[in-house]
Amino acid sequence: MFKQIFSKKYWVDSFMHFRSVRSIALMGILMGACVCVGGLCQYFPLKIFDRQISLLFVFWPILACLFGPIPTTIIAGIVDLLIFLLFPTGYPMYIGYTFTQMLVGFINGIMFYKSKISILKLFIAKFIINFGIHVGIESLFM
Repeated sequence: MFKQIFSKKYWVDSFMHFRSVRSIALMGILMGACVCVGGLCQYFPLKIFDRQISLLFVFWPILACLFGPIPTTIIAGIVDLLIFLLFPTGYPMYIGYTFTQMLVGFINGIMFYKSKISILKLFIAKFIINFGIHVGIESLFM
């Protein structure tokens, strides 16, 4: 466990997951699961109060705990692009939303990689993601 995220070893340790065949295989399996769940959520939407809810938010903390901020950021961008290419909705591609998904992966990676997970930390991460990224940044795109 790292005391702070500003150490070089923290970032090198996160990046070293790309050198392990086992880590890359697990990344691929989880990436495939993300793409399948994202595609299923588009064809069979889970709607609550006229809002469509995607279940991809479950995968980002899991990926972040296992691999850290760098791989989770890259995986989030790839998954967003793959969902767009494999399950088209008729809307044009906007790279800003892919960027926000990458930020979601990065925030989860910083909050959960090699650290003690608590309910408060989960709440803070969700608060930053929902209000800082989804409400703050994505509202600039509309």
